[in-house]
Amino acid sequence: MTLWLLLGCFNLSDTGRNPDSNVESDVDTDSDSDSDSDSDSDADTDSDTDTDPNSVDDDGDGFSEDDGDCDDEDKSIHPKASDECDGVNEDCDDQVDEDARNDDLFEPNDSSPWNCGLLTNLVDNDCPIEAILHNDDDVDLFQFYVDDTTWGDAFPVEITLSGIPLNASYRMVLTRTAADGDLELKQVDSAQGGGPFVMTIEESSWSWADDGAVYVVEVSAASGADCERVYSLYIDGD
Repeated sequence: MTLWLLLGCFNLSDTGRNPDSNVESDVDTDSDSDSDSDSDSDADTDSDTDTDPNSVDDDGDGFSEDDGDCDDEDKSIHPKASDECDGVNEDCDDQVDEDARNDDLFEPNDSSPWNCGLLTNLVDNDCPIEAILHNDDDVDLFQFYVDDTTWGDAFPVEITLSGIPLNASYRMVLTRTAADGDLELKQVDSAQGGGPFVMTIEESSWSWADDGAVYVVEVSAASGADCERVYSLYIDGD
């Protein structure tokens, strides 16, 4: 009986309780929003923007190297420039002085011949030509027709090339491209060098043969073409 009374003196409602009533919950009170370990709240990015120097128009002509400007330190040189007769490739197309052809009254005649027309001994209609080869890639073609029926006597047609620039080598080729009779269509004559060159077309020894034909003269340069030097091509039908 005495033991039971002693146990009753204790407050059984306190059994098993945590004597420490101040329980803390550990939370991160750091206010920054980024995931790195520094204290700033911004996202670390590289703000440096590199500019390709080839995309910059250095000479102010409206074209950069990326646009095809082959000399971005000279504003007179760019893809839209006129390539005049000065030995410089102003328009960056790997050709030199090709726009000098605009000074040649017979251009364009690189693939389609300039037509001198009919040569006859009835009227004075020789074909005098003064032209230029603006560079070594230029080709000048000239065409004429000899009508055999208009010639009272046996005819010669004389073609002379002169005025070739000093130290240059020009070519002249004479080709029969069409014929009224049985003449063979072929290269009739050719010459190359510093000139002058003279070629002659003569009537055949057969008086009954029709020697009427179309001829093309080709003038080109093996080397040394000069857009400042005018050459002379004279087609004499007398």
